[in-house]
Amino acid sequence: MARKNGFTLIELLIIIAIIGILSVIAIPKYTKYKERAARSVAISDARNLATNIELYAKEHDTYPSSPDDLSFKLSKDNEVGNYTANSTGYSYRIINTSYNKYIAYDSKIGLDTSTWPLH
Repeated sequence: MARKNGFTLIELLIIIAIIGILSVIAIPKYTKYKERAARSVAISDARNLATNIELYAKEHDTYPSSPDDLSFKLSKDNEVGNYTANSTGYSYRIINTSYNKYIAYDSKIGLDTSTWPLH
């Protein structure tokens, strides 16, 4: 009797089971990796925006009334929220629209990452 080349049903089921187990392990890790990367980008945007605000204040002797007064562009999925400025300082949030989380910044306190903790 001639043997046919190919896989048996049992071999295919074992391969599918192994792929399933690997994906159950890999997908949550990948999701956390993406969120950590988004958080790092938000922190970077918060620091860069603070630098641009300070440069604006040095040139104009006042803080900008809106982030739109600056020529600063945020990274993808980030936006500025709750921006306030007065003669003594400023504060704002860098909001990531993908994760609905934010990084806060206050000119008197600095960066506040407790609003988006790492897991």
